[in-house]
Amino acid sequence: MSKKRVIYQSDVVYAGPSPATATHSINSINQLHRVTEINPEWGVTRIDINQMGQLGAIERKVDDINSNLSLKYYATDGYNEKALGLYVNNAGTISYASGEYDMVTPLSGFLSQVTAEKNYFILTVGEGKDAIKPAGTEYTAAERTGEHQVMAIGNGFVSNYSFEAAVGGMATASVSVEGTNTNYALTSSGAYIPAINESGCTSTTTYILPTAHESASALMPSALKAGDIELVFLDSNVVGGASFTSMSVQNFNISIPLAREALKRLNSRLTYSRELKFPITATIGMSANLSDITEGTLASLLCNDQNNDLLLKLYDSNCVNVSGNCSHGTPALAFYIKNANLSSQKFSNSIGSTAKTVDLSWEVQMGGIGDYTKGVFISGSDTVL
Repeated sequence: MSKKRVIYQSDVVYAGPSPATATHSINSINQLHRVTEINPEWGVTRIDINQMGQLGAIERKVDDINSNLSLKYYATDGYNEKALGLYVNNAGTISYASGEYDMVTPLSGFLSQVTAEKNYFILTVGEGKDAIKPAGTEYTAAERTGEHQVMAIGNGFVSNYSFEAAVGGMATASVSVEGTNTNYALTSSGAYIPAINESGCTSTTTYILPTAHESASALMPSALKAGDIELVFLDSNVVGGASFTSMSVQNFNISIPLAREALKRLNSRLTYSRELKFPITATIGMSANLSDITEGTLASLLCNDQNNDLLLKLYDSNCVNVSGNCSHGTPALAFYIKNANLSSQKFSNSIGSTAKTVDLSWEVQMGGIGDYTKGVFISGSDTVL
């Protein structure tokens, strides 16, 4: 019997191993957790074949296929970022007491091609059922072959990663993926992976999706809220304006655009790779209630254009009481922005507004694998991946 509808309880998403043509065993496919939006789409680019003496095209040949996926999820401990192929530094090995960090860029795996290309799987289970099973239980064979439906995006490359946290909500991350193929299957066990080779041929490698569970581990936070987020300015604002030390931050966002160039060549029927376009400039934005300003002049940038280091630390809500002091311990997730250029300050005030506000934005270029001097770096407490 066909479904009347599909709602959020029935869907769950997975990321496969790299490269996309690799063996997809049940242990090499990772469920993404705390997902709140799943938006797949595809499109076909065709070339019209016209000739003199005939108004309409005699044929429209397929030139390329694009299968895209966008996701949004609650930020936790870096597990999802790792599953997507971003490099996440181990939070337990980093000292947050000083402003000096030797961290690996999150683009490391993309630059080295180790984690650049993956397949993504969207599982839909039977109507009225939760896709996520209780711990210790597994999908049955009858469920896998009689109820499960899978939409799979092949040869996927992450094309954007962004993070946002605001007062009154939970910290979230958004990801965009560009792929080349989409497969549809009526089973979660034994169907073909969606990856295609450079000649456009589909794969005969099969996959088995692992049973979806609530968390990757017992230590994974359910979500990270604004009240448990600490923003540290590791240096002062040299041009004056808004005082970094006395602002009440309302929201904070980071965007790392990863524009891809579709590579084609003779004897390759479709795009054979989607490589990063350089330079990659990350943007950081913040809105705050303004308290005080500091001395300075914008013209000083002409002679002394200094950079800013920012550290955003997100803690789990479960704090520890030590001798009457509530301590968060190690951050579940942290973003270290190093050597960013302050690009704008915008002040706003009006009758009826709660407070005078300031919007600030920074820019920083992402460096290479061995460049620890600039960029956005991520660390997390996940120990599963």
